[in-house]
Amino acid sequence: MTVAAFKATFIMVLFVLVVALLTLTSACARGDVSMPEPPAPNLTKLPQPTLMDVSQPTAANVSRLTPTSTSADYFSQGIKYHENKEYNRAIVAYSKAIELDPDHHKAYHNRGLIYSSREDFDKALADFDMSIQLNPDDPVSYHVRGKEYGSQRNFEKALADFNRAIFLNPNDEVFYRDRGLTYAVQEKYSQAIADFSQAIELNPNDARIHYIRGLSYAGQGSYDQALSNYNRAIELNPDYPEAQESRRVVLGYLSKPKETVIEDQGKVAWYEGGTLHHSTAMEWLRAAEGDRLATSADWVAAFLENTTGWGEFKSMDQVKPYAKDLQDCVDAAVYPEPVIPNQATYEIAAACAAILNW
Repeated sequence: MTVAAFKATFIMVLFVLVVALLTLTSACARGDVSMPEPPAPNLTKLPQPTLMDVSQPTAANVSRLTPTSTSADYFSQGIKYHENKEYNRAIVAYSKAIELDPDHHKAYHNRGLIYSSREDFDKALADFDMSIQLNPDDPVSYHVRGKEYGSQRNFEKALADFNRAIFLNPNDEVFYRDRGLTYAVQEKYSQAIADFSQAIELNPNDARIHYIRGLSYAGQGSYDQALSNYNRAIELNPDYPEAQESRRVVLGYLSKPKETVIEDQGKVAWYEGGTLHHSTAMEWLRAAEGDRLATSADWVAAFLENTTGWGEFKSMDQVKPYAKDLQDCVDAAVYPEPVIPNQATYEIAAACAAILNW
């Protein structure tokens, strides 16, 4: 496996992990409500479907309160519906609370959480904006809005919100963790590692943070440090298959001799020189055939390392049919025009790997 292909493994793992964490709404709903758990990202469908229910909430769905019911009464009712996962009714109750008290920032916050879980990003952001406008010193609202921006890959705004949350409360490890993930998905590994280290200082027994710090070390090529973090994650949580698999991959890489580069009179092989690992769907669509195939080869190498085993292939020519299948799948997903032009191509490649049953 080439170094680029090896590192692609960790980049893909990081991306999937970041999506899972940044699309989770924060467990900090106002009023001690437990939040709706959004569905796990489904990488086998391109594009991912909108999860908004087809049924629309109406006032008839909500239990009638007395004519003298207050905003607080409707808010309490919304929390009950929220906890029972009756989200349409919760939306109506929170909306009634806001109608009676337009300054009810907690109702905006909680309603935004439901919209976020349904991937109705515009409504979620509008509610989080109002919650922050009404209560600008609440770090939790900045955090959940930052996660919303992160789930849409608006990393600049996500970082600004995480920065503000940390300024308001520098003692919450989750804020550092999620800012670190935002750096990591942009391959800003030094900043990511610094944030993960701060999160570990605040909560040294969270196996997941040790694991994602290990991924960042691997991403920057510091495999010894990555191995140390995976070991610590497994020590804290022996039943941690992702950390065990990442440790296996790193150990396999560290045990191999250094790769020897053989130049063939300046000729570039079909699998060399891929540059589209971090391209957008539109950039992929406009790229040269050879670049798409070479990039696909690197991704295939990463997939095979974790599945059938790289050792089963005697030459890159045996890998070429797999690379072509992957390229064709990604091509089909973006042609004739990408549904999401700025979608990261490695997201599509990961979905194609699932479709191809790798």
